[in-house]
Amino acid sequence: MAEPLRNHYGPEIPRRIASDITQVHPDFLARAFLKETLQDFDSLNLLARGKRIAQCLRNHLPKDYPRALTILMASCPEQRMASSAGNPITSFLYLPHTCFVSEYGLDHFEVSMQAQHHLTRLFTAEFSIRAFLIHHEKRTLQVLKNGPATRINTSDVLSLKAPDPASPGPVACPLSKKIPHPCWSCWNSLRTTPSFMSAAP
Repeated sequence: MAEPLRNHYGPEIPRRIASDITQVHPDFLARAFLKETLQDFDSLNLLARGKRIAQCLRNHLPKDYPRALTILMASCPEQRMASSAGNPITSFLYLPHTCFVSEYGLDHFEVSMQAQHHLTRLFTAEFSIRAFLIHHEKRTLQVLKNGPATRINTSDVLSLKAPDPASPGPVACPLSKKIPHPCWSCWNSLRTTPSFMSAAP
């Protein structure tokens, strides 16, 4: 039986995130962030650890969300490193970043959607996109539908599986109960694009 990812998601994760942020924002109080983050950290499951890190990032980054998000995204690489291939926990480094966007970015739609687009190059927006489908259904669907003509790449296409009734997740998406499914038109328009077809298994 494979070892749970949770067992590989220890204190080294928030330490790495703190280090990455400090490189682009020297005023970040890494020691205080880590002290708060690591309280009872071992008792939390994987998703709860991601949310804990996101909550503590909110407490220790600037209070202005767009500025905080700019710093957080500046601490991320442009795309997934080749050295991370075959090591799934490497991409999970960015789970807290998606939690940060879904928890605190709903009132800042444009910058939050741009951040999720960037994060799909590193991890997945599969779960964070749900909050936007729930609270900003029409705007989010429009962004997804216009993906090929704007800035959605293959990884974003895969994140469209988020509201699929068969897709597990911590937040139930009401869209999954609608027939016909609101995302099917997005999916059908995207699945025939060359970038999707070349990446499909």
